[in-house]
Amino acid sequence: AAELAQLVPIGERPLVAYVPRSNIPRLVRQQGCDKLLGMYLALLLHRVKVQSTELGERIVRQDKALRKVCGGAAAAHEMRLYKQ
Repeated sequence: AAELAQLVPIGERPLVAYVPRSNIPRLVRQQGCDKLLGMYLALLLHRVKVQSTELGERIVRQDKALRKVCGGAAAAHEMRLYKQ
């Protein structure tokens, strides 16, 4: 899953919100968000039954809407975890 997240251009990856009084460093939260992005991409590819790793990677590279949806889900998930 981490490999899939690396295929998303840096400018399209979700960024965690800066919280000045947070006990959790932003870098740690960003790494978690990046991992969630990879997991959401892998889950979506699994749900649509993409069998080939190469095909999955090609889909992630070419489908901006897929990257946007998974990035939004990862950002929302990270924020829910952070607020717990």
